[in-house]
Amino acid sequence: MSMRFQIRRALSAASTAAIVFSASALAAEEVAGEDEDPVVAIVDGAKIMKSEAVDATSRLPAQFDQFPPDVRNRIVLRSLIDTKLTANEARVRGFHEDPEYVERLAGIAEQLLERMFMLDAIKERITEAALKEHYETTVAGLVPEIEVHARHILVTTEAEALEIVDELDKGADFAELAKARSIGPSSTAGGDLNYFTRSGMMPEFADAAFALEIDQMTRRPIQTQFGWHVIHVIDRREAPPPSFEAMEATVREELSQVIGAGIIEELRASATIEQFPDTLLAPAR
Repeated sequence: MSMRFQIRRALSAASTAAIVFSASALAAEEVAGEDEDPVVAIVDGAKIMKSEAVDATSRLPAQFDQFPPDVRNRIVLRSLIDTKLTANEARVRGFHEDPEYVERLAGIAEQLLERMFMLDAIKERITEAALKEHYETTVAGLVPEIEVHARHILVTTEAEALEIVDELDKGADFAELAKARSIGPSSTAGGDLNYFTRSGMMPEFADAAFALEIDQMTRRPIQTQFGWHVIHVIDRREAPPPSFEAMEATVREELSQVIGAGIIEELRASATIEQFPDTLLAPAR
């Protein structure tokens, strides 16, 4: 399969998706003049706007990320021009009056209306208060993780690590020893790693740290791919929940889905709906 054919097929799929789902782009075109949305091509008098090209580019499959932006732009513009040319020719030949075209266009129009209505209705209901309330509900349902506050001294050999354990047993200061002997990046902070969850560290290190009580130290050094560690646990606690700012995008997406489902249920409750599912199983005539 040629690269040109792959590009045409991908962009054709992207163009169809844009027709069905790009309500936001349509709204932008309605309010933006040509100063804000300039013409990028004119095909037999029909304009192609920058917003169309930007929208199509944003919908390219991931495989097009390998191309530089200027190459992707040229690919998209060529495809839009080709689409405009073939669509114009189709109208000349009367395809726009074909019953199949009219039927399929009506289906796309309904999907676009659905998308535009849902975007607008959800936007109206997603208030700052609603987002905060959903965040609080979400956080309340989280099972808090346990965090450990630990420090470590990292060296290259087990023998050196055992020497450090011996020095610590004799009263050496952990932080000063870490500054002097540790090869890890935390050495300047006295080996302090601050708080971390079990999933935030390598399994060997995490297993050892989480097995220790507060103010306990590993009696045998722990080996990881970085070397040999002597670990001292300073504290344990339940991890604080993620902030609203950290979760806002997720909360907004979840709340949009909840609101959208509620809107559909409201519409169903006020409508008269007759369903004939057995008809779907009947053989076509």
